[in-house]
Amino acid sequence: MFFPAGDYKITGNVVKLPRNARIIGEGMDCTFITQSDTLTNGVLYIADSLQQLDVDIATNGASYPGNNYVSNLTLRHVNRTYDIVKMDMASDVTFENVKFQNDWMTGDGAASGAQAVKIISTNPANLSTNIKFNNCEFHGHE
Repeated sequence: MFFPAGDYKITGNVVKLPRNARIIGEGMDCTFITQSDTLTNGVLYIADSLQQLDVDIATNGASYPGNNYVSNLTLRHVNRTYDIVKMDMASDVTFENVKFQNDWMTGDGAASGAQAVKIISTNPANLSTNIKFNNCEFHGHE
């Protein structure tokens, strides 16, 4: 999916990127996907083939999350206590020329658990693997 230059605001939900999907913008400082809801955790979640998350991953005949490509855009959240990207049991995910932006301050992550990118594996039999970051930037404010 291609996003031309602009600021795409999402409210009350997250972008669920299903297996084998791609998001491409016009540039790191041209295309913005912004979570503007201060109560919603996340901007982009790497989902399974049926766009399921959390305990539902790979159920109902779905394939595990992975084989995704995100490039040439900025992902940002207005609430510094929330993550920007989350993936669980994902494989072969590439972020290229992506800026992760929030108003984090020193100690926010330790106090709130917030991370720019949260990579977890809730099932030890299916670990998150082969996650790549090429020419990416992580920005906050001190």
